[in-house]
This record gives sequence, C-alpha cells and structure tokens, in this order.
Amino acid sequence: MGAISNFVAAFERDFHKYSAVEKRVEELCRCGLQDTIFLWHSRVKAPASLKKKLKDRGNRYEDEAANVADIWDLVGGMVIVAHCADIPVVERIVKET
Repeated sequence: MGAISNFVAAFERDFHKYSAVEKRVEELCRCGLQDTIFLWHSRVKAPASLKKKLKDRGNRYEDEAANVADIWDLVGGMVIVAHCADIPVVERIVKET
C-alpha cells in the first residue's frame, strides 16, 4: 500500500476520534458563545472525499507522502456571528482549543 492508501485507511479506522473532536469543539463554542447570536456548522471529511482529494491533486506533489503531509482539513468548523464585536470571543475559543 502507498502513503495515500495507508493514510485513508488510518483515517477510516480513527474516524470516531475525529468525530469526537468535532463534537467537543462544537460543545466548547456553544458553551462559550451562549450569550451570542451565532450559527455553527462543522463536519468531518468523508473518507471517500479524502481519498478523491488526495488522488486528484497528486500531480502537484513530489510524492504521495508530501501530498498526505499537506492535508489540513480533516475536521472543519465555521462560526458565523451576528455582531462584529463577538469575533474576539470566537478567536479566544479557537486559540484555547
């Protein structure tokens, strides 16, 4: 197996850990923003989507290992606040997490 196959297999095996991180960050944001008007959206990248992304961009990297090393979006979250004054609160939560 190559670096991409190994990475995707490990991600699938540990998917529950990434899901736990997603839920924990959401919990921290909801708790820290309880007095704030906001919208929250998050996701854990689907294993099939990860594999497709790695294969589709493969020719931009020297080898599979370099491609895998440049993955940074396995878990993503987005917070939309109603007031600009609330942005520092979100920044604090993100930095502490």
